[in-house]
Amino acid sequence: MSNVIDLRDGVSGQARARVVVVEDEPLARAALADLFNQHPEVTLVGQAGSVAEAVMVVEETRPDVVLSDLFLPDGDACGLTLRLRQMDTPPEVVVATLFATPSAAAACVSAGARLCLQKEAPPESMVAACVSAARGEDWAGPGAVRPMARHHLTYLESQVLAEVASGSTNDEIAERLDYSPNYIKDVLASARERLGAKDRAHAAAMAVALRLVRPSSDGRFAPSIPMTEDALEG
Repeated sequence: MSNVIDLRDGVSGQARARVVVVEDEPLARAALADLFNQHPEVTLVGQAGSVAEAVMVVEETRPDVVLSDLFLPDGDACGLTLRLRQMDTPPEVVVATLFATPSAAAACVSAGARLCLQKEAPPESMVAACVSAARGEDWAGPGAVRPMARHHLTYLESQVLAEVASGSTNDEIAERLDYSPNYIKDVLASARERLGAKDRAHAAAMAVALRLVRPSSDGRFAPSIPMTEDALEG
């Protein structure tokens, strides 16, 4: 879409927030487009359904804010945010997702996003979050997700989840890390509770998706957080 000429709200006189919507579901994307097109404080300048398309649209339109779904067909909002931050004047990123957990919010904010929103947030929250982001302000209204504290997972919990993601059994993890199998079960239970995961496989999948663990050079996974005293203690 081309740049919009009238960027000011005739009521307040403030510059409208120029927004690009990134959502792979056509109906959801259309609903957001309708919302922003009808609001006097927002100007919708572009839409995209993937990371690659979003980068091109942002380069063309230079918006103030990108409102993006967390998971996209060719990546995620974290990866998109990192790519956008390489621009000379990167837009703010607001992530809206059904997967709105504190750990997801932490991953988004760590990548450089302004905030994470529940996808079920009221329409006025979507608008307010984008307007605040365009002004460089934080927003904590209805639907905003507070990120989990840094090192919310202990280093050992991240290490165990990395082992699970690598395909190791509890007994193999215990032998590899020199702990008892029962203690490894306790560590996994704690990690599941922190992430809100239903089982060990779900916790490992969340850890990978949220970049709490990362691929290593040996083809396995490793913790993303540094092994500091805080990380060890939790």
